[in-house]
Parts: sequence; structure tokens; C-alpha cells
Amino acid sequence: MNGFIILQKPNYGDTASDFWNIITQEANFHDALIFILGCDSFKLRSGAVYRTYIGTDRPIGVELIKSKGTTFWKNLDDGKTAYQAMESIQPSLWEMLTHKYWARFEIDGDKNWRL
Repeated sequence: MNGFIILQKPNYGDTASDFWNIITQEANFHDALIFILGCDSFKLRSGAVYRTYIGTDRPIGVELIKSKGTTFWKNLDDGKTAYQAMESIQPSLWEMLTHKYWARFEIDGDKNWRL
């Protein structure tokens, strides 16, 4: 498995490991890029097995990144690193001020991961 996007919230009471196992169904993600939006992403990270993990530590407005989502995957397709692709979808300071979303994407793992 090369990549994964999760837009689902864990069920109440699920641990990060429980949620990870439900979502992945025992799939092998050891070399995967995991890209997760939302405030639960860092909680889930502790239950995941991955090579590179990108997520946010606080809630973020999907409208801030929706139109930029293709930029992320296009950058990976063009040979950019996961870190460079992540930087391409960061909300601007103006967007964060006007929408009051202060979360930023953060990366954990191998910053040189390529698709």
C-alpha cells in the first residue's frame, strides 16, 4: 500500500490502535504515506504503522485546502518530497486569520518519501 487518506472520525471509545486496525483491515502500511485531515489525526498517528505521516494537530477548515488538494498529489507525481508537497497546501497567514484556523500540517517520518 503506497498511500492512504482518512476523512472519518474514530468511534467514541476507540483507541488509536483500534481505529487504525478497523480502517486498515490488517493491510501492510510500513512503507506508506499516510495523509490525514482533522484534529484526530495526531491521536491516530500513535496507533499507525507507516513510513511518512502527514496530519494536523488541530481542526482545520477543509475549505482552506480543498482547492489545493490536487497540488499535494501533483507535487508527489512530479517527484517532490512529501515535505515539499505538504508545504504546498499550507493555509496562508491571511487564510488562517480570516478563517480562524491556526492548525498547520505537520510531517512525521521520512521527509524524502516519494510516490
